[in-house]
Amino acid sequence: MKKLLSMILVLSTVLSITSCKYEEDDIWDQSAAERIESLSKSYAQTLKDSKGGWAMEYYPTNTSTEVIGNGYLIMAKFNENNTVATGMKNAFSNNNYISDFSTWEINKDQGPVLSFSSYNNCIHVFADPYDLPFTGDANNDVNEEGKGAQGDYEFMMVEVPADGDYVLLKGKKRGTYIRLTPVPEDTDFKTYIEDCQKATADFFPTTNSLEYTIVLPDSIISTYEFASGLSTLYPQGKDRVMTGEVNPYLVTKRNDTYSVRFRDKITLKDDSQIQEFTYNAEEDLFKSVENESCYIDAPELSSYFDSRLGESKSWAMTSANEMSSFYSSLYSSISTEFKSLMNSDLKTISLRKTGNNLTLRLTYGSGIRQQSLSFTIDSYKMEDGKFSIGNVTGDTTDAKTLLSSSNALQSFVSLLKEANTFAPTTTRYNPNTLKLINDNDAEKWVTLTLI
Repeated sequence: MKKLLSMILVLSTVLSITSCKYEEDDIWDQSAAERIESLSKSYAQTLKDSKGGWAMEYYPTNTSTEVIGNGYLIMAKFNENNTVATGMKNAFSNNNYISDFSTWEINKDQGPVLSFSSYNNCIHVFADPYDLPFTGDANNDVNEEGKGAQGDYEFMMVEVPADGDYVLLKGKKRGTYIRLTPVPEDTDFKTYIEDCQKATADFFPTTNSLEYTIVLPDSIISTYEFASGLSTLYPQGKDRVMTGEVNPYLVTKRNDTYSVRFRDKITLKDDSQIQEFTYNAEEDLFKSVENESCYIDAPELSSYFDSRLGESKSWAMTSANEMSSFYSSLYSSISTEFKSLMNSDLKTISLRKTGNNLTLRLTYGSGIRQQSLSFTIDSYKMEDGKFSIGNVTGDTTDAKTLLSSSNALQSFVSLLKEANTFAPTTTRYNPNTLKLINDNDAEKWVTLTLI
C-alpha cells in the first residue's frame, strides 16, 4: 500500500510540473531577451511613425528649484536612418530658436531605453555638468559647476500605446516623467514652439500677472506665481508656505486645441488623479481631461478690475484701444475739445484711485513733461459684476472748465454713470484688457487696459 501511495505521489508531481511547463510556454513563448528585442523594434517604429515629429515636455528634474525644475518644450523627429532632428527656444538657447541633428537608438536594458546616442544641443545641454550662465545675478551668485541642469539624455520607455497617441518616458537617472505627443506632418518646429509660447503668454500673462484656482469636486486649490510656469499649488485657505507644493506645467497644442499639463499628478480626496487640462473655447475654460468637473478658474472680472485699482494701477484708454464706432467718434470729439482748451494733444483717459477716491484722469503732453487733468469721482458701485460711477467734479480750474464746456466729455461721464458690464477681450484668463459694455446699448463699448 505504501509503495502504491508513493507511486501516486511521484506521478502527481510529474503531472503537476508538466502542466505548469505547458502553461508557461503558452504565456511566454519568447525569452526575456527576445521580448525586449521585439518591444524595442515596436517602440522604435512608433517613434518613426509620427511623420511630423513629437512635442517633448521635458523636465530636467523633479525638484521645485527655478530652472532645473521648470519645464521646456523640445521638438524631435525620429528618422529611419537613426538620426533625430530637434529644436527648442528657451533660456538654454539664450531664448533664440536653435535646431540640431544627432543619432538615436533604443538600448535593450532591463527594458527598452531611448538614447540620444550622439551629442545633441537640444538634449545634452540639460545633462552637461557646467555652470549655467543665465542663473544668479550681481547680488546672488549661483554656481552649478559639476551639476548643470541635472537632466537626462537616456529615457526608459514606460508607456507606448499601439496607436501612437503619446509616449511616456522616464529619465534613467533622475526619474522624471516626460511625455511625447505627435504633431501633424510638415509641422514647422519653430512655429509650433512660438505658437505655444504665445498661447502661454496670452492665457497666463507675466505682466500684471494674476493667480488662478483649480476647482475640484470637493475642494479648491489656490496657486502662487502661476505665470512663472513654476507654480505653487496649495489648498485654498491654508498656509502656502506650510502646505504648498511646486508643480510646473507646460502648454502644448494638439488638434488645434491648447492643453495645460502639470509635471506631477494632482490627487483628489477620492484618490483619483488629474494632470492635464484642455481649453474649451466655447466655455473659455481649461477643463480636466481625466475629470470634466475639474477646471482651472480665473478671477471674476469686476473683482479683478476693482482689486487692481487698489494697487494704484490705472485702467486706461487711448485712441489705439479697440472700441465701437460710437466710442471712437466720442473719443475723437473729446480729443478735439481738449485740444481747443489745452492747446495740446490728449494722450490717455484713465480711471485710477488717489487715496480712497476714484479719479478720472486725462493726460497730455509727452515724455517727462507729461501733464494731467484730474476729476474726482465721489463714489462708484460694483454690484453683480456691473460697474457705475457717481458724481464727477474737476480738481482744477482747467478741469472744471473742460467738464463744463466739453459736451463729449459730459457724454462720456454720463455713460459711466449708467450700469456697465465687464467682458474679456480675448480670454477670461487674461483680463488685463477688459471690454466695458453699456447695459443699455451693447453697441456702446470700449476696452480698458491695465497700466
